[in-house]
Amino acid sequence: MAFLKQLLLRFVGFGWNRSRFNQVPEPDEMLCRFILSRSHFGRSPSRVKGDAFLPTSKPPHETSVFRIAGLKEHLVWRIGETVAQTSQRGLHARGDVLAKAVFAVDLDIRPDNKPKRHAAIVGWPEQKDRQILLAQRIAAAAQLRERNPAR
Repeated sequence: MAFLKQLLLRFVGFGWNRSRFNQVPEPDEMLCRFILSRSHFGRSPSRVKGDAFLPTSKPPHETSVFRIAGLKEHLVWRIGETVAQTSQRGLHARGDVLAKAVFAVDLDIRPDNKPKRHAAIVGWPEQKDRQILLAQRIAAAAQLRERNPAR
């Protein structure tokens, strides 16, 4: 019975606690990059552009992501709204990507849980052209989710 309870907790997300968020994500854990610029995604074809995953321009070069495994859709968007309000920008979309896409380009994920479920993609090279290439590879593995998709 304890096994079934643990399994259920894992699938519905109640098993996620703070200590879990302080650990490096497993390769199959879903991450989310909130997109606050319309130029960071395309509709035809529907895709996340590499610019969405570029790191900060000044050291330490890192890209902010959130760990969304086990969250219902409306809760993911609520986190995004908070991110947008903090940066005083509009929330347009998000790029959902598995952690293994980050690991595949030899970057790391540093969890900090500040705010809850936050992590950073780290290990970016100094060279801008290399950053662009790696960000494009991550974006190619990401799934675009628009907040209010045009019909």
